[in-house]
Formats: sequence, structure tokens, C-alpha cells
Amino acid sequence: MKVFAALSYAYNKILDALYFAVGIALVFVMLTVTVGIITRYFFSVSLGWSAEISGYVLIPLALLAAPKMLRDGGHIKVDLISNAVSPKINSFLVIIGSVLGAAVFSLLTLAGSKITIDMLETGYRTDTFLRVPRFILIGISVLGLLLMTVQFLRNIIKTGGVLTEKQKPPSEEYVENR
Repeated sequence: MKVFAALSYAYNKILDALYFAVGIALVFVMLTVTVGIITRYFFSVSLGWSAEISGYVLIPLALLAAPKMLRDGGHIKVDLISNAVSPKINSFLVIIGSVLGAAVFSLLTLAGSKITIDMLETGYRTDTFLRVPRFILIGISVLGLLLMTVQFLRNIIKTGGVLTEKQKPPSEEYVENR
């Protein structure tokens, strides 16, 4: 059990670090776009790569931040149902949602992995100014998909304990123990 606790601790630290990195990257994107707008309108100089970079990073950044939000319960949920049912039924519904989430994200991870490998083998690059290797862009997204799959599986395990013990759902438990 100590190994599982250590892995869980390390995984949480990875999610926290990625979330912090996403925040820094978003500030960078914001500054890049702002500088691009200022240079275009005031100095008639276009930074064509600024829009390209922001377009490349927004979806991967969202996918890298999503597992932390899922862990912390910061995602959007329908309280109307969860507040109307007993905690045991609510835990059962969380498990069903997590099983479906894990299934969908594992399929997306597998498909994305295949695409990433294909892009790596073919050396495909974007048809834009920066000519970025596509496998990097897709690979970052696949990492986010994989982390979402893992977090859904963690939610299943933790919420499964709620059905047998007197525990809080995983998102509430993590926020309180933090």
C-alpha cells in the first residue's frame, strides 16, 4: 500500500507542476499575442508566428490542465442530480461517469498515440511559418489524454471505497487534505 501511496503522491505532484507550467505558458501566449498586436498596429511590423504559437498551444494546455481540475473537482458538473440523491447513489453515479470517462479517454489516448507515432515516422511538419514537427504538438495532447485516463481510474478506485466505507468523494477528499 505504501507503493500506491507514493505513486499517488508523485502523480499529484506531476499534476500540480503541469498546472503551474500551463499557467506560465498561458501568460507567455498572452504576452506574445499582445506584443504581436502592438507591433502590428503601432509599428507596422507583423509577428506572424505569435498567432501560430497561440493556436498550437491552447488545446494541449487545456488537456494538460484538465486532469488536475478533474482531481480537484473543479470541472463543471450537474449539482441538481448529485444534491437530490443519497451519497451512496451519488458515488455510484460518479463511478459510472468515471468508467465512461476512462473508456473514452483511453480510446483517445490509443488513437492519439498511433497518430503521434505516424507523424514521428513520416516527419510531418506544419505548413506554416515555424514548420513545427506535428508529433510534438499531438504528443503533448496525448500526454494530457493519458493523464485524464489515469485520473478517471483513480476516481473509480477512490469512489469505490466510498461505496464500502464512510469516505468523501475523491475531489472533496483531496481539496480538504491539501
